[in-house]
Amino acid sequence: MRAVIITKPGDVDVLAIKEVDDPPAPSADRVLVRVRAAALNRADILQRQGKYPPPPGAPTDIPGMEFAGEVSQTGPDIFPSHHTLGDIIRSPSDVLLILT
Repeated sequence: MRAVIITKPGDVDVLAIKEVDDPPAPSADRVLVRVRAAALNRADILQRQGKYPPPPGAPTDIPGMEFAGEVSQTGPDIFPSHHTLGDIIRSPSDVLLILT
């Protein structure tokens, strides 16, 4: 999987696109999303500069909590009325996302 990585605190030149490990299968009440579009916002810029912490549980070197994509896996406790495979979702509006 490819991700934007913060290589060290600094300006935009500290960002790099790199291959990272695939995420684990989703836990009981989580979904895995195949991201089709992502964006960096003000909090991500401040995180890149070393002035803002990532959300709890999120990687410190991978910014970007805004995305759109489709559900590719669901945990066993996800009700089909909430999310099913192929559902189009976006964050932060559709889900409370905690990366692990």
